[in-house]
Amino acid sequence: MITGFFNNRCFVERALEMDDLSYYTLAGLLAIGILVTVFFVRRRQQALTLNRVAKHISFEWVQDFVLPDGFDGEIQVDHLLLTSKGLVVLDVKEAEGNIFGGNRMEEWTVISSTGRYTFRNPQGLIFDKVSAVRRLVPNVPVKGYILFTKQARFEKGRPDDVLTLQELDEMYAPVARYEQMLNAFRPHWQKLIEVGHAAAG
Repeated sequence: MITGFFNNRCFVERALEMDDLSYYTLAGLLAIGILVTVFFVRRRQQALTLNRVAKHISFEWVQDFVLPDGFDGEIQVDHLLLTSKGLVVLDVKEAEGNIFGGNRMEEWTVISSTGRYTFRNPQGLIFDKVSAVRRLVPNVPVKGYILFTKQARFEKGRPDDVLTLQELDEMYAPVARYEQMLNAFRPHWQKLIEVGHAAAG
């Protein structure tokens, strides 16, 4: 009788342990699922925000576009926009956190809650992209910017040609879509579209 009691008790304890294990496994999987969902939702929101700004400030817009670089090669432009003020070349960065960079620094440093890393100073590359566009359409104003789409903070000073999405929107938001201005820029824009092509993949 006592043996049966202990056997039943051990069986119940093992069942409870298995229930606890199942509970923690389920809770862990649920937490992972939530984190993955938040990650992809945030990325989608960022993309939609960039799309919304680009559509707001431009007549036409292409992304991941490859153009001749003027030296028998090619260069890829993240985003190229036709605005009422001319052409805008954007080099998009998704860094988030505190960013330490300068005009003469070879590398910029990002410090965030997920860690610390560096990336090459992007100013030289945006200069090359703008120069490539200007060679093709020398009679059109062309500006280039390094666009940070996330919560980037330059607490030690911001380098030249760096913008946030809000600043870009405010700088190029059209008061009116002047047809005369569009007609003046369109032949040059069309030339870019004809000599360039979408990036592979």
